[in-house]
Amino acid sequence: MLNEQREILEALWTLSDPTLKKLVKINTIKNYEQFVDCLYDEIDASFQFLTRNKNLYKDFSEDQITGIIVERLRDYFIAHHDASVNGHVDIHVEKNNFLWLGEAKIYKGPAYMLEGFYQLNTRYATGQDNTNFGGVLLYKKIKKKITTVMEEWERTLEEQSIIDEENLKGLTFNQCNKNSLCSISIHEHPSVGSPLQIRHMPLDLYYKPQDGNLVPKVKKNSKYSK
Repeated sequence: MLNEQREILEALWTLSDPTLKKLVKINTIKNYEQFVDCLYDEIDASFQFLTRNKNLYKDFSEDQITGIIVERLRDYFIAHHDASVNGHVDIHVEKNNFLWLGEAKIYKGPAYMLEGFYQLNTRYATGQDNTNFGGVLLYKKIKKKITTVMEEWERTLEEQSIIDEENLKGLTFNQCNKNSLCSISIHEHPSVGSPLQIRHMPLDLYYKPQDGNLVPKVKKNSKYSK
């Protein structure tokens, strides 16, 4: 019966409706990598929605922002906010016995982000098959550029891997091929030894438009004032 349903869904793939195509793609997931790929598409779409409406969401709390993302994920996955997996993890997503976990923090500097990363790495992530991908979500509300934030964050983790080889053995970074603002780290799970892949995802919620009286004025007697 399942194969028949899958064949019907795959046949519907030829239709041009993008929402239907997405539904077909997600409901014909065959392996863990496909699950994660579809999940990242939806997280990226949630980030785009929030960024395009950051005048509305810039003052939301960490839990409120995470709640919006999780609610949108529920359109296609079993998703929970603050679910119990060796403690209370921020984002818990399942489908077809595949599991992905994510930790979110409002960005207050790389040292502050380390707490969330260590919670994911040493508390929530099990390192077992079909659960060995995860994510760190950085909610940026400060003026600092996303590219600078990510450079600081990656450098901090690389330095931490030297200090703490036991928990970050073999840490390497690669750029995400789905989103150039994101990066992917891989290191050995500290208690299992299998590769643990973490996607680091920055969300830009800084909002201070320079318009009206905030537009910088040309100084008097400047050659540009004439």
